[in-house]
Amino acid sequence: MKINKKIIIISVTAIAVVVLAVLAIPTISSYISDRELVVQEMQKASYTGETEPDYFGAYDDSSREKEMNRTIQFNGKQYRLKYDHTYNMVSELSVDNRGDSYGTYDIYIDENGTEFEFLYNSDLLCAMHIPLEYRHDNYYPFDKPVINKKEALDIANIFLEKNLDVFSEYQLLSYNYAELFYQYDIIYCKFLGEYQSDDIINIWVRWDGDIVFYSVRNLNRYADVKLSEKSIKTAEEKLIKQLDEKYGKDEYRIENIRISKDNEGFMILECFYVYTFNPDPNCDEAIIEGDIISLRIE
Repeated sequence: MKINKKIIIISVTAIAVVVLAVLAIPTISSYISDRELVVQEMQKASYTGETEPDYFGAYDDSSREKEMNRTIQFNGKQYRLKYDHTYNMVSELSVDNRGDSYGTYDIYIDENGTEFEFLYNSDLLCAMHIPLEYRHDNYYPFDKPVINKKEALDIANIFLEKNLDVFSEYQLLSYNYAELFYQYDIIYCKFLGEYQSDDIINIWVRWDGDIVFYSVRNLNRYADVKLSEKSIKTAEEKLIKQLDEKYGKDEYRIENIRISKDNEGFMILECFYVYTFNPDPNCDEAIIEGDIISLRIE
């Protein structure tokens, strides 16, 4: 049985990074638009045919069959969009060399700078983002109150019920108030049986009720997936056995287990965990590391 393994190394002071990874919550900086960086990535990815391109990050895909301009209706408003670039969030592999196109998105921009992400070469809208530099009243006016949790959740639910046909299939997973940006980061998850999947909705509701970011990047990815609880449980037991053999039962802590897909299109079970070790026997300070281990669900 093939095991796909990825490693995330973190310091004891950065343990929160693992928690963010577990919930698939993007950090604020993950989606702040940086046009200069995008241009640099596109230049890096450009090629003449003599060498293979690096498909990780931003690149210009306009040479393929792609709709350069499109008009959409979203949240009760019409948007006229222009293709800007394509962004691959998965690996250096191109879409042609993966099991599906999820993880690669065509970025379109309207005249006001709002970014819309569509699943590669499709009409499936997976994200909307108003970059910081294009938001009105970007800084919090201290003479106005911040909306409370219930108001933020109500705003998010109304928005999603209006714009996402399958919203009823998701469950509220978490919310976090980001004081630096005066906004609520709200997370919903689609469960497959009793297990979380990486089909996640992220939505940011600002202090004044404006929604400045919305994404569901794995939308419909598991719509036709049928997995038996027995096969998932078997994969989970094998993962735990591997961890027990490697660290011992009391030397690690599982943070989360969720269902995903690997680059070849096979369903996998991912286990996020942390463990502590001391590389220097003469030093009392231990190091905390985060790791991800995954196994195909047979």
